[in-house]
Amino acid sequence: MKKDIKDFKGDGGKYILAKMKKFNEGNPDAKKQGNTAGFKRAIVWGMAIHSATDTYAHSAQIGGNRIGHTVDYATNADNPDYRNGRYTDAQAVARQMMAKYISGDDLVARDLLMPGGFTVTYELMEYGR
Repeated sequence: MKKDIKDFKGDGGKYILAKMKKFNEGNPDAKKQGNTAGFKRAIVWGMAIHSATDTYAHSAQIGGNRIGHTVDYATNADNPDYRNGRYTDAQAVARQMMAKYISGDDLVARDLLMPGGFTVTYELMEYGR
């Protein structure tokens, strides 16, 4: 994917488009999609939203203990019901980002922060400290 992004103006966009069409074979709109600037914009924004929301699954902790991929799905980082505030907060961040995407405005760092700036049932890990 790193190479695809680097080459996005060339073959990278075509590669992603081909994969998207393969995974959506039954969708007639997917068949019509071209390797346009709008398509590329949507892919980059989708990756940004995915990365931002993944923070709430993979960089969350409770009392300094990271929420990881446990054998017990009930306490697993990928379970949206475990400390469900993580999922609610990730949705709020995704909505903020989508509002910027739809309006055509630039994304800024504060758009990646959960509204209110605090968590209740978990904490986000701080890196670099």
